[in-house]
Amino acid sequence: MHGEANKNSVKGTAGDEVLNLQLRQIELEKQNAELRKKYAELEESHTRLKDFYNISPMGYLTLDRYGLIQEANHTASNLLGVAEARLLNTELTHYVALDSKRYWLEQFAKFNKDSGNSSLDLVFSSENGTTFSARLECLHIRHPNGQSCVRIAFSGNSSAESMSQNLVKFRRKADDKKLLLQNVLDHAPIGIWMLGTDEKIKFINLTFCNAVGISEPQFKAANHYSDLLPPSVSINCMRSDRECLTQEGLHFSREYLPFVDGKDHLLEITKAKIYDHDGQLLGLIGLAADITERERMESGLKQTQMELRELADKVESWREEERKRIAREVHDELGQVLTALRMDVTWLDMKFSVDNPELRVKTVGMNALLDRAGSSVRNIIANLRPMALDVGLVPALDWLCKDFSERSQCRFVLQVTNDNLDLSEKFVVVLFRVVQELLTNTVRHSCASEVRVALEQQGSILQLTVSDDGKGYMYEQQAAITSFGLLGVRERVLSLGGTLKITTAPQQGTSVHVVVPMEGSKE
Repeated sequence: MHGEANKNSVKGTAGDEVLNLQLRQIELEKQNAELRKKYAELEESHTRLKDFYNISPMGYLTLDRYGLIQEANHTASNLLGVAEARLLNTELTHYVALDSKRYWLEQFAKFNKDSGNSSLDLVFSSENGTTFSARLECLHIRHPNGQSCVRIAFSGNSSAESMSQNLVKFRRKADDKKLLLQNVLDHAPIGIWMLGTDEKIKFINLTFCNAVGISEPQFKAANHYSDLLPPSVSINCMRSDRECLTQEGLHFSREYLPFVDGKDHLLEITKAKIYDHDGQLLGLIGLAADITERERMESGLKQTQMELRELADKVESWREEERKRIAREVHDELGQVLTALRMDVTWLDMKFSVDNPELRVKTVGMNALLDRAGSSVRNIIANLRPMALDVGLVPALDWLCKDFSERSQCRFVLQVTNDNLDLSEKFVVVLFRVVQELLTNTVRHSCASEVRVALEQQGSILQLTVSDDGKGYMYEQQAAITSFGLLGVRERVLSLGGTLKITTAPQQGTSVHVVVPMEGSKE
């Protein structure tokens, strides 16, 4: 019994030891996990510190007691212009400017003797040949093992110098651009000026000053530009200034201004309000173009166009008179000759054809030829001047529509609201020729099945519309479709003081609308 109790006691003691060992192992594993976590955090902190070390705006160097570089961050490498790998184990003296080498060696010798902080100014020379001055903060450290090192922090003022140089370059470029802009503005072919909210001239270019014979200092010194300009001119200018300042967008005006040549020049002026970055009104800017010569040329051109239209109108009148005269002569001369020939042929037929069958056949043939000749004469007379024109516009248009219907596959319809139009011969002839040209164009180009000619009087105007159901065309292509014909129509309408409008589209037909005033239509 006693032996068994001892055995159980031994077993219990061994089990407790195993349990304690297991608990100890678990505790050690926890400690190892904690240590690994701390180590990872330390590594991460070291990495962050190294990153900050490299991207710091300060250059950092570590020198041994011989002055050899043992460590260098990216900033130091960039300042010295040497790659980090090449910096290591090289003397810092190599990168010190020649004039500063002796001073550096003396100061470094002191660092090795004394501990603590020191400061000095030094001039470095980078490999690309540039030099820069730097403020060095030095810390001499002695390790417990007897080794020592010098840690240096420095920042070159090369960036400041570079910024200063860039600023100088920028200012120089700005000055150059300002000078260029001033030259451009001064020598622009138009007058340019700026008026402040106090109504004083803030800027005026040389072109304007030379034109009016007043210098820029005079303009700027004046309380108001009206003190320098004639009263009549000043009133107009100030009125347009007020209008510009009270409206949105551009302001346009035309004003006369006396120039140094002693003449009043017509200026086309554009004004606009100007604002600063905060939206505050600064004043207005004005541009003045001298359009005196252009206006003179335009006036001369208008006069020439008017004279040409009058000449064309006169030529058209002469042409109509000549057509009328020729038609009358053809009717009188050829008509009489053909009538006499027909009478002679009839006499021959009655006198000799009874006993002479061959003569009978010949006289029949001659009468047929005389009929053809008479028909040709009537067609020539109608083309020169239809007899219906002597009756009035409506009968002439009715004859014209019937004539076109007989000579084409298209149907021509005349619609008239007033059959008793009291028009002068000129109006009748011009409108007849307009319709004749439009119908001719329609037959040639429209492929229409029906054409309508509408004539309507509305008060003091006469409206004429020629429309078809043909293929139409793009309006911008009208110059390619009987351009001279349409040009002639337009000129004829303008000679009556009227207007012409064309409405057309592909497969939508064409409509020509003519409006002429009735004033003068009876003259």
